[in-house]
Amino acid sequence: MFLLVLLAFPLASQSIPIITVLDFKTNNISANDMRSIISLLSSALFKTGRFRVIDVTQRDTLLKELEFSMSGCTDESCQLKIGKMLSAEQIVVGDIAKVGTRYMLSSKMLQTETAGTLASADGIYPTMDALVDDLYAIASTLAGGGGQKAAAAAAQGSATQAALPSPQLAAQPPVGTLRIAVLAPLTGPAPTFGVSTRDGALLAIEEWNAKGGVLGMKITPIVEDGQCAPAPALNAARKVIEQDKVHYIVGEVCSAASIPVSVYTNSKKVIQISPISTNTAVTVDSTGKTKEYVFRACFIDPFQGLVGANFAIKMGAKKAFLMIDRTNGYGLGLSEAFEKSFTEKGGKIVGKENYTAADKDFSAIFAKVKQTSPDVVYLPDYYQIVNLATKQAKEKGITVPFMGGDGWDSSDLDLKATDGGYFTNHYSPDDTRNEVVTFRAAYGATYKDERGEAKVPDALAALAYDASNILIQAIKDAGADDTAKVKAALERLRFSGVTGQISFDGKHNPVKSATIFMVKDGKVRFKANVAP
Repeated sequence: MFLLVLLAFPLASQSIPIITVLDFKTNNISANDMRSIISLLSSALFKTGRFRVIDVTQRDTLLKELEFSMSGCTDESCQLKIGKMLSAEQIVVGDIAKVGTRYMLSSKMLQTETAGTLASADGIYPTMDALVDDLYAIASTLAGGGGQKAAAAAAQGSATQAALPSPQLAAQPPVGTLRIAVLAPLTGPAPTFGVSTRDGALLAIEEWNAKGGVLGMKITPIVEDGQCAPAPALNAARKVIEQDKVHYIVGEVCSAASIPVSVYTNSKKVIQISPISTNTAVTVDSTGKTKEYVFRACFIDPFQGLVGANFAIKMGAKKAFLMIDRTNGYGLGLSEAFEKSFTEKGGKIVGKENYTAADKDFSAIFAKVKQTSPDVVYLPDYYQIVNLATKQAKEKGITVPFMGGDGWDSSDLDLKATDGGYFTNHYSPDDTRNEVVTFRAAYGATYKDERGEAKVPDALAALAYDASNILIQAIKDAGADDTAKVKAALERLRFSGVTGQISFDGKHNPVKSATIFMVKDGKVRFKANVAP
């Protein structure tokens, strides 16, 4: 057997390198086994599941990889995640951080199973070389080896192979395992949406597993990159259904991706619940018939557009200008709902201009904005376009407030460019309800930002968390891994979630409230809750 190091390549928004360590027997590994391993590691370490595999039979190879991954790190804000697989369903996770010129190993592995057997009592080492000695000792002790003695033998290379027995992984889900796929755009136009969605879903699954899983089964998540686009998302759905034999999908995020996926999942009688796809066509077909096996955790475009329009009227807007990407089902749905509600309330649409996601220069549109002098510009798109457009508007002296939907909700939203703007969203992390307080604390304890501080969950994380909990609760209520029974349980469900009290209407849309936020002075500030 040999030891593998799996290096996950961080997304562009992440600066922390991630490394995981796994051991297994060479004669038991197949392509399906490798997928199972990567899926499990992705779940346990809350990362993407995109790995480069390196053979580190020799201890020195592992040492070089660790030193390379930590190069350039100046303090504990740059850390590695490292995991030891104990069984097909359990990984013990630890951290390696740089503290000044020394390295620190922090883990349950260090605190419990190997207490008193390591060279360092406090987990702090003068060199990475010394840390690796204890790392091998940890692996040996957990595998039933001999602590320091095994570590010394591991340093010779060959003894490492005898010290690290490992679990057997089957190509099919082990007995007592339930697979749930998470489809999210980890690459493409909205990667921060994908990261938040993935992290929220995995946190919910991890919490269920900590309580024993569901119906006596541990839950194994399978994370796939839907890329916020129809073809990649559909390919990902086909893969998890046909190859991984998944019966349940949380995702996708973007409506343009979720709609084609929903047609396929419904035909396969696979439950799909999208956390954040707001286009009405996600849960109904072209005839208006509800897709039996498709649900969503978010409110839909007409409600979001209605809320935005009503708020604009309430703040005194009489004239509105619409910016529309007609190739984007999400933005088109919001703009149509906004226009209908705004005019019904007595407002006037003074201009409507189209653009595409490929556009970089909005000068022509903003010239017309200046000519028409609206009280508000409605821009229901994702944060990248919003950042670009509002920045150009500010540069051209346009001070009228912009307004949009939940597509603005991102840690990458340009708070300077969007200052004075408003957007509709699904929840506020500052809500004092117990569900929100508990979720925010758990999320912050699990996920850290580039400064090592607790992340504040955005709406996508909250919706993915709710969607996963709703799905698993319905599986529990159904009493069986049977999608027909789970579908019926979802339709009856009354759930108190992070994003509110949730039940489903006849079209599988949740009945829930919306939240209005304002961007002001470098912060996103809560303004109001709006009931349906």
